[in-house]
Amino acid sequence: MKHVIKKYSSRILPLAVFLLLINGCKTDSGSQEDQPTIAISKATSGEKYQEWLKAADSNFHFINLYDLSVDSAVAALDECSGFLLTGGEDIHPAWYNQPGDTVKCNAINLHRDSLEYYAVRKSFNLQIPVLGICRGMQMINVGAGGSLMPDIPSQLGKEVLHREPPFKDVFHPITINQASLLYSAVGVTEADVLSNHHQGIDRMSEKLRDVAHTSDDLPEAIEWKKPYGKPFLLGVQFHPEAMDRDKPVSKPLAKRFLRAVRRNFNKKSQN
Repeated sequence: MKHVIKKYSSRILPLAVFLLLINGCKTDSGSQEDQPTIAISKATSGEKYQEWLKAADSNFHFINLYDLSVDSAVAALDECSGFLLTGGEDIHPAWYNQPGDTVKCNAINLHRDSLEYYAVRKSFNLQIPVLGICRGMQMINVGAGGSLMPDIPSQLGKEVLHREPPFKDVFHPITINQASLLYSAVGVTEADVLSNHHQGIDRMSEKLRDVAHTSDDLPEAIEWKKPYGKPFLLGVQFHPEAMDRDKPVSKPLAKRFLRAVRRNFNKKSQN
């Protein structure tokens, strides 16, 4: 019996802590029961993603899945009304059946890869709103069966500068499809966006479509190919959380995601 407890305690305890926080947390603007919870795949130092969302609407709670085991993180999504996948390290090419491309990658986080891959697939099954930013967009595509370009400069060229090595931000223009969820959220067909990545989508999942791109035709936003009857799903390659919040592709995008999360929360509350 002792070895059984030891085997599963690392999975159960982190989830128990999460549930305790969910059930016991109070804020000035209302109780936990009145506010949706958003899972964040990995919160960063300074919590810039949370602050970006809070600037659009402060009446939400957040849970950092990265603090949990993979099993507990995936299980925690059952208690959440939305899922935000954040930027970060390269995704190991083995997740899209190209393990030999590891030499083209920079830093890789195997725990994060596993956590996000299974959490994305769980979110599809739960039909909760999902927003992916930079790496997050790439993981949505990988989780849906697509593949990545491990190193843009060596594979696509340098017509568009997507980052300034080593990992410095740059700005470049993108073109947005008017017949898209992204356009309905931001209301513009052209925008200068903050970019910082050297990987991008190569083969698009058959379930998804490209709704924004750069002049070198690299996808800058993805969503469901057939969205009817499906929940909010949007991935953006740029960083709206790090941009001036007055820009059309920053705060309005946060508001649209949060509106979808709130709608899902209300729907779950009625059931």
